[in-house]
Amino acid sequence: MLTSVEKTFETSSSYPYDCVAFEAAAFCHYWVVREFLNADEDEDGEPEGNDYFECLKNSANITSSLLSSKTGFAMPDDLLMKRSIAYSYEEKCKAVRPEEKFANLLISSMQSGSPTKRSPVGIQSSLPLQLCIASYIPIFESTLLAEFKKAARVMFLADQEGAL
Repeated sequence: MLTSVEKTFETSSSYPYDCVAFEAAAFCHYWVVREFLNADEDEDGEPEGNDYFECLKNSANITSSLLSSKTGFAMPDDLLMKRSIAYSYEEKCKAVRPEEKFANLLISSMQSGSPTKRSPVGIQSSLPLQLCIASYIPIFESTLLAEFKKAARVMFLADQEGAL
């Protein structure tokens, strides 16, 4: 979908696909860990001793390292995890729906050419880009994210049983 509207939006960078990859990865990791981020915390500020949660954090760190080595922009090592946690914070505070924050950050990051540090207010972008993203996020959530979450759990359980 992005390819079909690519010529209609302004970007200061030749890396809009890298930005999409980063923002989508951060949102996917949020989606998978959201039940843990919204759970009761121990004195360290993390969900109590859950091996699956630890595995998901390691996965986010691996994803972050991979993206850092492949993208055309520099990013701090902890940015992907911070972005995932920011979605949870917004959801807990009921300030902004995570999907809406994802759309805003995605558009802003694509336009700036690197992941933005905070959610922009009143982003100006082309209507085709806004419509593309607004129509694709619900499809992404209902199809890919549910399968991604299920696959993460299956792979973790297979590893625990020694099948991987």
